[in-house]
Amino acid sequence: MSEYPPKTPWYGDWQERLSRKLEELGFSSLEAYLTSQPGVGYVKIARILGIANVCAMQIYGMHLRAAAAEGRVREAAIDSLVRLLAEHLTRGWGTGQHFPFKLALAFATWVPIVERNANPSPEVQRYMDRVFESLKAIDPPKGWVPEGPDDAIIRTAFDQGWPD
Repeated sequence: MSEYPPKTPWYGDWQERLSRKLEELGFSSLEAYLTSQPGVGYVKIARILGIANVCAMQIYGMHLRAAAAEGRVREAAIDSLVRLLAEHLTRGWGTGQHFPFKLALAFATWVPIVERNANPSPEVQRYMDRVFESLKAIDPPKGWVPEGPDDAIIRTAFDQGWPD
């Protein structure tokens, strides 16, 4: 008899566990669930989903792969950057002794998430660099953390760095 939930998120059919948990919560897909949780980091999403016993890596991978299959890499990249900024900039933009490190960590996490899961072109990789440079040039107000993918500062950085 297999144990439920398993001790590790990688044991058994994690996609089935995730789908079952999302259905229990009334959502037809991971995308629908993530839309209901704007700006919530992937690690926190994994904790919220609890008994599904999935990890952040599985969630963001599935998120980006599904978006890429639907031709929505830019929108998923926006959403994932917002989630990673929320995870890493816990005290907000420009606050704390380790802000530069945490900002770099958010970016260094975001790029491979998009690259590995959405199979973007080299052009998209350049767009990601430009988005990050635009965000730094905008220099959001101290304490800012994007609340969701519709955040005006995030949208401006993407409009400047990654044309629609």
